[in-house]
Amino acid sequence: MTTLGRPSYSSSLFLCFLVLAALHPASGGGGGGGDSPRQTQPSVDNPRQEPVDNPRQEPVDQTTTPATQVSGATAPPPHSVDQATTPATQFGGTTAPPPHSVDQATTPATPFGGATAPPPQSVDQSDGKGSPTIGVVGAVVGVIVLACLAGLTWYVLYRRNHPNTIGHVLKFSYHDLMSATNSFAQNRKLGEGAFGAVYKGTLMLKDKNGNQEEVYVAIKKNTYTASDDAKAAFHKEVEIMSPLSHRNIIRLVGWCDERNSLLLVYELVEDRNLQARLYGHGARVDSELSGARAPGSSLDLDWHRRYNILHGIASGLEYLHNNCEKAVMHRDIKPGNVMLDRDSNAKLCDFGLVTQLTHAITSRSTSNIIGTQGYMDPAYQSTGKVTRASDVYSFGVLLLEVVCGEEPILTGNPLKNSLVEKVRECYERDAILDAADQRLRGNSDEEIRGALLTGLRCVEKSRGDRPTMQIVLAELVSIAAKSTWYNRLASAVGAEV
Repeated sequence: MTTLGRPSYSSSLFLCFLVLAALHPASGGGGGGGDSPRQTQPSVDNPRQEPVDNPRQEPVDQTTTPATQVSGATAPPPHSVDQATTPATQFGGTTAPPPHSVDQATTPATPFGGATAPPPQSVDQSDGKGSPTIGVVGAVVGVIVLACLAGLTWYVLYRRNHPNTIGHVLKFSYHDLMSATNSFAQNRKLGEGAFGAVYKGTLMLKDKNGNQEEVYVAIKKNTYTASDDAKAAFHKEVEIMSPLSHRNIIRLVGWCDERNSLLLVYELVEDRNLQARLYGHGARVDSELSGARAPGSSLDLDWHRRYNILHGIASGLEYLHNNCEKAVMHRDIKPGNVMLDRDSNAKLCDFGLVTQLTHAITSRSTSNIIGTQGYMDPAYQSTGKVTRASDVYSFGVLLLEVVCGEEPILTGNPLKNSLVEKVRECYERDAILDAADQRLRGNSDEEIRGALLTGLRCVEKSRGDRPTMQIVLAELVSIAAKSTWYNRLASAVGAEV
């Protein structure tokens, strides 16, 4: 699963405070700038200046020494004289050089015998104006604040236009899905199963060109309190399904995990599932092993449509097993989990039991045997090992059911009175077409025979004797490759892809 990263604005603000804390001492100790320097002109006692006899002498510490008179010599300039507490120093017949740093805010003019002291070089900057350090600090702080504001603005705008995503699917709020279904109104309910109820909804989504459009979706909502295990399985399903993209696999649009409810949002397939198309409502299956048909089976599913359905399911399974980053096993292949659109194109759905394997691993053990009786691999039921061959077995049962028009469990003991055993019996007496739906018989008998033989290979008791889905798909293609109707079908599929 891929989630988009979020900018760390708290980290940026914290960094800003660190910068201010680091720069604050520098701004205080640099001596502030300010108004024009205030210079105090010293009084003149002696306009005449005598030459300096010895300009290089050791500095005089005048902080604790009283004024000293030197005859015929010049006192060296003090480097730092605190004249707030030190009296003026007079040099007989000489002029003292200007001090380098004199606090003249509180110090009177310093008279020198017969000379005038030049103006001091240091100025009073106690008002804190004009320092270049303060300007630098202000610029840095301003840049950081502007960057934080710009990042926050980007984040708000991005989240508004890009909801949270996992892979290629969106995360919706519970309020969004309530609005899409008119608060999960009863007249929006499409059906109900073990997981929960399915509702028809409308959402505004972006198309391939980035334009907003109203899209019809199917929203599956759980009807029980979600436990931690249920939530973990839910998010695992979302993570596995989000990157799947195949014309024969229903597309997951989004999801929601709020208010202790788990919701999945799928593309809406307008027609019914394969179960309803085969048998209708309240269909009954005869118990005799003599070619009797289900009275409620749909008459509009001729051989061409049934073949198209089988081809689509096989194509979707082959994609899951071989063309995903990790092999995906559906584990619950049955007519109720195959949706049909208005053109009888099949779409695999309900990935609640889905399992992933790396392509180097052939099986995974589980202590919880889950599936649908009649479609589950007997080897899986006895060993608890999930393999690709388990999906192949389930597909084989579904194939026989579609061609024969009968449910996998006829009556009683599923191992003795099953559709699989019935087709095997017909095959052993060289009359396999007797097992087929007799309404399909005619010009397509050879194609029907080939499909039944492929189905029997898929339901072999030994997993090693079963073909892979890649081989199954190739066999189905070869069965109808010479038919003109199949060429038209292949062209239509290629055009859509």
